[in-house]
Amino acid sequence: MGGIRRRLARLFPSPTQLKYLSNYLSRKEVRTLRIASTVIVLSFILMGVQFTRDFVVRTPEDGGEYTEALVGSPKFVNPILAQTNDTDLDLVTLIFTGLMKPGDGGTMTPDVAEKVDVSEDQKEYTFTLRQDVFFHDGQQLTAEDVQFTFQSILDPAFRSPLR
Repeated sequence: MGGIRRRLARLFPSPTQLKYLSNYLSRKEVRTLRIASTVIVLSFILMGVQFTRDFVVRTPEDGGEYTEALVGSPKFVNPILAQTNDTDLDLVTLIFTGLMKPGDGGTMTPDVAEKVDVSEDQKEYTFTLRQDVFFHDGQQLTAEDVQFTFQSILDPAFRSPLR
């Protein structure tokens, strides 16, 4: 082990010896050495930046604040009435979830629903709800909640544009 250190010590100058290197080199050689050193340092920095871009994945933190500009003011922040106002529709899209959501290629995929069974005549849809969906107050989403929403849409007194 000691023999390798001695060989390396003979091959490379020590930091104290490097201080006096400019005394033994011409101005042109010193300038060339400085340029080469600068290029090497910049290359390592750029390689580090490129490595970070390629292999470091940024992930969002939980919580925080979300700000979105809206034209107009909300009237009914309610998914049943949101179709009458673009601002309401934007807010409802951010706040609420549905049984289904748009997927790739315009197809609908289950969201709150775990699965969907469609009858042969395609007039009857049976949704199986996920068990891990809760309201903000901790109450679990039930089939009665979904039924209430559909009955509210169909109720003429509610005046839902989805009716």
